[in-house]
Amino acid sequence: MKSFAPSPAELSNERASERNSGSSVRPSTNAVPVPANERTNVADKTVDTFADDVRASFAGRENVRPEEIAAKLQLANGKAVRGFLRATFPRPVEMKGSTWLLTNEQTMATVEFFLAKRVPNASA
Repeated sequence: MKSFAPSPAELSNERASERNSGSSVRPSTNAVPVPANERTNVADKTVDTFADDVRASFAGRENVRPEEIAAKLQLANGKAVRGFLRATFPRPVEMKGSTWLLTNEQTMATVEFFLAKRVPNASA
């Protein structure tokens, strides 16, 4: 009685024909084409989820440190965040060298800036 599973030789021949045909995707007899406007890119969903998580973690918070934002955004350190803050939210000269404690407005502007740099479509 013959088994329904293909033999190793049959599998090898099938794989070789796929390689020679230039396509490794087998056509499906029951596949229904999905309109382009309904397709979902898994990578975009991952980025959107990451961006949403970052936004949610800082929403409504005060006294946030640049290093905390950098860590959540998976940046090497707070140096880039502080550089952005200096250019966007300049502080008085007397504050030079002191700790940055950000308002919610500053925090969310910083988060949005770095999310937009990470992925252009990440801003909500």
